[in-house]
Amino acid sequence: MYRREHCYQLSFEDFFLPFGGKLSGDNRWIKLAELVPWDELEDDYAAQFCNGFGAPAKPFRMALGALIIKARLGLTNEELVEQIKETLTSNSSLAWRPSNIRHRLTHR
Repeated sequence: MYRREHCYQLSFEDFFLPFGGKLSGDNRWIKLAELVPWDELEDDYAAQFCNGFGAPAKPFRMALGALIIKARLGLTNEELVEQIKETLTSNSSLAWRPSNIRHRLTHR
């Protein structure tokens, strides 16, 4: 089952940095995230799941974004989780707010 998340997608300029400042538009993750046609690909992703049957799948942007980070950095699954938890820019490219990172990574 897939439930499309209808939430406001933060731009990197609006991303919350707890110590002030702004994310740089020159960041490699920001540039890469801007190249991905998220909405078009999410339609294909959503079509792979049965309606109303089974546990809901993870949001598309989270799933693909995590796989992109894992592949680009050559990380193991465990290292990927640590990288995402530790890197604010990675969180921005996955559309995660700092307040829900732990929940998203551990909630099944």
